Amino acid sequence: MRWWPHGSAGSEPRAQPRYPEPVSAAAVVLLRPAAGSPTDWSPLATSLGRGGSVITPDLGLRPDRPVILEGPALNALAAITAAGLDTAALCGLGFGAMTALSVAAGFGARVSAVVLSTARTPESTALLSLHHGWQGLLSASTAQRLGASATQVAQLFDQVRPTDYRAWVARVEVPALVLVGDRDVANLGPSTKLAAALPHGRLQIVAHAGADWPRTQPDRYAELVWTYLSTGG
Repeated sequence: MRWWPHGSAGSEPRAQPRYPEPVSAAAVVLLRPAAGSPTDWSPLATSLGRGGSVITPDLGLRPDRPVILEGPALNALAAITAAGLDTAALCGLGFGAMTALSVAAGFGARVSAVVLSTARTPESTALLSLHHGWQGLLSASTAQRLGASATQVAQLFDQVRPTDYRAWVARVEVPALVLVGDRDVANLGPSTKLAAALPHGRLQIVAHAGADWPRTQPDRYAELVWTYLSTGG
């Protein structure tokens, strides 16, 4: 985990975005996608750190081991506690958005607001179709008759099933902003549905932004986050 107090993230000289004051959240927790490495998101953490304090917890994501969502959620909570904070805002991207929803739904008293960006790709959309087709073609009992153990069957279906966030969304009582680029065709639909389902959700479509725009335009993302948090959501 890295903990950067306000203004200390990054030392290279560059033009700084203008951030509104005061900022309502004591800190933001950056929850990155499962894809890529932590260093891919260091520029975004640096940009966020210019507007306030930012925490970048290790969510325990490893390419060689399965992901259980409760683990990253508890890691995020532990990072807030380790920073000496009672509450923080959560910025979740891709898998990090799922983690943020899990934390906000289960531990809402520790969360001041959430900023979410979905990360569906054309490939993941195809996998969702494969999931439904797989269920129709191969039942669990059939897989077991072919020699797979119960554990192997469970792991197999866990790999192809879509993660359903709907049970959490209704329990998220904090302000929520969903950001999506206007050129991000794969995520416009999912992001619109997510914002509508959140009790206090709001959708913001970012002009001239495609997929992966928070990583490629970190200053822009940071400015939108702090502007939103400065209004109290």
